[in-house]
Amino acid sequence: MFCGKCGHRHDGNIKFCPVCGNNLMFNQQPIFSNNLIPNNIIVTQQVQPLNNQLPKKKSKILFITLAILIFSFLTVGAFFLLKEEKIKSQPRDFQENTRTIMIYMVGSDLESEAMIPSNDLAAINPNEVDLDNVNVLLYTGGTTKWHNFISNDENAIYELTKDGFIKIKTYPKENMGSPETFTTFLNFGYDNYITENYDLIIYDHGGAIDGAVYDDFTDDHLSLADFKMALANSPFNEDNKLELVLFRTCLNGTIEVADVFDDYADYLVASTEVTLGKAGAPVLDFINDIEATDDAIDIGQMFIDGYEERMPQLNPGLQVGQMYAVIDLSKTEYLISLLDEFIKGIDIDSNYASIVRVRSQLLQFGYTYFDEKTYDMVDLYELIEGLSPYSNVNSNELLQAIDDMVVYNWSTIGNTHGLSIYFPYNADSTYQNYFLNLYGSLDFNNAYDTFISQFSLLNLSNNSSSFTLNKLDKNESKVDGINLELKLSDEQVKDYAKSQYIIFHEEEDGYYTPIISSDNTVLGKDGILRASISNNLIKVYDAEDEDYVQLIERTVDGKKLYYSSSVLLAYLENDMEDWHLDPATVYFDITDSVKVSNIVLSGDEVTNGTVADLEDYTTIQFMNFRYDILDEKGNYKTDWGSSPTQYGLEFRTDSEYDYKLASLDDGNYYCVFMVVDIYGNEYYSKLLSIK
Repeated sequence: MFCGKCGHRHDGNIKFCPVCGNNLMFNQQPIFSNNLIPNNIIVTQQVQPLNNQLPKKKSKILFITLAILIFSFLTVGAFFLLKEEKIKSQPRDFQENTRTIMIYMVGSDLESEAMIPSNDLAAINPNEVDLDNVNVLLYTGGTTKWHNFISNDENAIYELTKDGFIKIKTYPKENMGSPETFTTFLNFGYDNYITENYDLIIYDHGGAIDGAVYDDFTDDHLSLADFKMALANSPFNEDNKLELVLFRTCLNGTIEVADVFDDYADYLVASTEVTLGKAGAPVLDFINDIEATDDAIDIGQMFIDGYEERMPQLNPGLQVGQMYAVIDLSKTEYLISLLDEFIKGIDIDSNYASIVRVRSQLLQFGYTYFDEKTYDMVDLYELIEGLSPYSNVNSNELLQAIDDMVVYNWSTIGNTHGLSIYFPYNADSTYQNYFLNLYGSLDFNNAYDTFISQFSLLNLSNNSSSFTLNKLDKNESKVDGINLELKLSDEQVKDYAKSQYIIFHEEEDGYYTPIISSDNTVLGKDGILRASISNNLIKVYDAEDEDYVQLIERTVDGKKLYYSSSVLLAYLENDMEDWHLDPATVYFDITDSVKVSNIVLSGDEVTNGTVADLEDYTTIQFMNFRYDILDEKGNYKTDWGSSPTQYGLEFRTDSEYDYKLASLDDGNYYCVFMVVDIYGNEYYSKLLSIK
């Protein structure tokens, strides 16, 4: 069938075109995933786009014009040309074990669309907070719509009292992305509340080394240069530091952020990964439990432990990696000095291919699960460990320094150590140019800045590869049950960066449906690329017992999870006329029959991460992709990956369905290896029959 509106081909039992139904577009390429999990499962405390103009999803990327980029670079650079006038505070008498907690909050779409900040603030209970010794101040603005006591046409400071938050100071609607606005709040808290300790919570979107706090009205944000300027003009300095800075944002747990704050704060709490949020799962209620004798590490652990307790609500099945860390900023300068010496010991020209292979295998925060490749942030410890063979400087002291700096590290996945660093690789050249220019203005580390700039030039300027001369679909291959092999030539081994495999099912009409993709591949010393795949498949049949949805089984902490790699295209809310396009991941309970257990929305910056109420999602449709891969002679079609055909199946959440266990022996299944070379080019093997 062809859509009468957009002309797109589709078939199956669906009510609306998967491409243009309900005047919405959804562009998904599910087979090119680095995980068994669909790329865009959950994001609620979202990654913030650069300059609030670049979107969060690959399917919506817009390019910044050169003029805007040049302006941004010059503006950021100008901040560091200004002389920093650090304010020296006068000694003051204060009562011991007292503190002032300052919350700098922009609600943005987290509030206007999802009410997450309102729920967080409501969870701070004045009857539980030690108000005799703990002051809680809130500065708000930059948000088009609030759902609580806050007005959107002003900036204001509120104080937590026994009667809740009370407005104590009003300002005009000023730019929350301005360093002057930020300094105003810091000065107010220090001047009006004389306590032993001062803590700062930064609440909104985060953008790694791009900064955080994105104002709705101005499209401005606090860059790292802005943070440094604001702090330099505040009472907080080397002699009078904030005890704790907590980023309730995404991706700001970076060594570059630590370098900005180390002169102004003792400890940093931040996440290297995209963080989650949901109305009804507050994470600021840890403030209720702060006692007068708690120190920064205690408070940081309390926040992280509370966040961890919310995982069943925020992250059902732990399908998305989550992490937070408490970082000792006093160790920053020493760590950076060791990093400088280590990087100077690497000859990037002679080790380029090896460095690419190290970088390509690293978990990139925001990318593996969310397909957000813009920010190019990787774990600092894992990077140094991977580069160790290529530096003439021993890495042991540097690795120990990272461990010493991260005093508390919580993570749901392995091989994450609490601090990230920028390393350009997966983002396109526009983003890389933006961040590399930004990096130069940070004055972070000259040796490392030079290193990543040289790497990016090599990565973007080379386009020749041994795979081009010897096409991958001609390589020797072997399939032995569930063990797959692909032999690479010696030259291809030198040009190899990373790979993944894709399992297809051949349909009766000759189309191929992808059901599993994974990067769980290993290149042996013998030049053979190997993968071992699971043979356990589950087919859930619709009411007519004809078409089915393929489920994937995954084990997390000993518990089996069953989910669909298809995409939820539409849901019905209350009546048959209210249909919406809304991509999601759907989880199932399997006993004697199959029933939908959870729907995790991943449609846009508002619904990302929302666990749907099944009473509002009575009817769901799954969209599957099929590809016309081979021509009449059995050769690859050159554009097979860019023109999928979609078909849909309909299920109800209040019904039970039949299922059957299947295997790769049940039908015609094929494997395709996709190899990426050190220059970023992708190549595909021939279809390898699995028997």
